[in-house]
Amino acid sequence: MSIPVVTLPEQGPIATRPRRQGIYDTEAYNDAAVPAKLTLFRNFTAFQEANVSLTKTFGRDTNMSGPGGSLGKGDWLHWYTINLPFSARGANLTNAANRVVFEEIVRLRMLLWFTMSYGETPYIRCQADEIPQGVGVPWVMTTHDATTVFAPVNTRCSRHDYYDVTINGFPSEITDLESFKVDLETTTAAPAAMTPTVELFPTCLLGGTLLKGIRG
Repeated sequence: MSIPVVTLPEQGPIATRPRRQGIYDTEAYNDAAVPAKLTLFRNFTAFQEANVSLTKTFGRDTNMSGPGGSLGKGDWLHWYTINLPFSARGANLTNAANRVVFEEIVRLRMLLWFTMSYGETPYIRCQADEIPQGVGVPWVMTTHDATTVFAPVNTRCSRHDYYDVTINGFPSEITDLESFKVDLETTTAAPAAMTPTVELFPTCLLGGTLLKGIRG
């Protein structure tokens, strides 16, 4: 009995469903030291740093799946904006001992260098404090020890607080064929000697319209 010959179907566009959401991924600084480089969008199931009390969770820490480093097959992002909020998940920032965390985040954002790359080719490079946090209220700075402050994770996001990546009003685009990553690198030796009071979680949000492939 002969083996039947099966004709391969013609390659064509993949059916997608538009979603008015961007993509986001979170990494973690443990409360021991600040590494020389932290890379987001590299692994969608585990944090890069060891000794972090939380486990990377889909929905809370990332909305990406797969091995990391690229969009899923058939996905396409019309990319308009970047946000880079830092949060202290699992830590009570109203405790007196944790009030210094607000200053530590300000210091980190000013000392870190932000690089978004396609593969190994940089696309956007600037200091991290130039990428807005995406919240309506900025981090509080005060000289009064008894002041009660609230974390921006408790405030609403502002649609006007973002880093614009459009070109003449048109979005940049990321396809499933492109690998990409975001690096947060220290610019001086100061962060390496810095010991965060609590674990800190930077989240990079690439805002836009995601065309997500329809999967059976």
